[in-house]
Amino acid sequence: MDQDHWKRCLEEAAVLYTRLREDPENETVKSELAQFGARGNLEGKALKHIEKVWLASGSTLQPKPKRGLSIAIAALLLGAGIFNFEPAYVFVFADVRSGDTAETTMLASGDVVTVDVRTSLFDNTTDALREVSVARGTALFDVRQKDRPFVVNIGDFRVEVTGTVFETATFSTHVSVTVLSGSVNVIDDLRTWRLEGSERLILSERLEPRLERVDTADAAAWRSNRLVANGMTVAEVVSALDQRIPGRIAIVGNALRDITISGNYDLEAPEAALELLASTVGARVIGSKPLLVLLSM
Repeated sequence: MDQDHWKRCLEEAAVLYTRLREDPENETVKSELAQFGARGNLEGKALKHIEKVWLASGSTLQPKPKRGLSIAIAALLLGAGIFNFEPAYVFVFADVRSGDTAETTMLASGDVVTVDVRTSLFDNTTDALREVSVARGTALFDVRQKDRPFVVNIGDFRVEVTGTVFETATFSTHVSVTVLSGSVNVIDDLRTWRLEGSERLILSERLEPRLERVDTADAAAWRSNRLVANGMTVAEVVSALDQRIPGRIAIVGNALRDITISGNYDLEAPEAALELLASTVGARVIGSKPLLVLLSM
């Protein structure tokens, strides 16, 4: 089973059921539920799974106030086992972790890292190898010493460098590596990509690897609370905004998720930025923290 597809099906089914709970006589939502269930085998299974969670929770199709919409969706996703937060051990035991502000610190190797908000990483450096694992978030590494290898683990990939300045971003939907100066190798079990300055590699489970040129002035714009989206997908932009909003942002629909956009977003006002994104792609935002949902109009 495609776990990524399964999770998206559960999310969409949870949203549809919750919208029906909000307005049980809404024929449009009833039609959308029927169409969703007929779309494929996983969609049908997702509806049945969410229905079981729904009934087990004692929920009925009685109108509920809109302010409870996101809580109801969150409850369904929790019951389905797919709405969760960063494991507590990551925050407690991470060697470098940030809260609501970006931070700059020196690693055990003597190299410098600047981490964006809500970023966690582990420093596994030994006498033989400088090694860091990024559990979540965005980190900018300034690697100046060339006496031994420097490795950053992000998801299923390894980034190997000697001396360079580069950024890694680790999200639930994708990982990316951006080189500001110098060069790096990005490696998985089957392939190796060589990146030079002003290049970014984006890797995800759903889409083909994407190598693109970037303006180094914009590459780590999060340090000044800006997101410069130049050909990014909606899912990639949402992942960056999700890092700034406590809770989670869910996207319903692959077509919406894969739309590419360009624009500038203010990370100091992430919810306003999400609304701007929605208006740009003809979508809407429903719910409230801890769960916001981006839906096609």
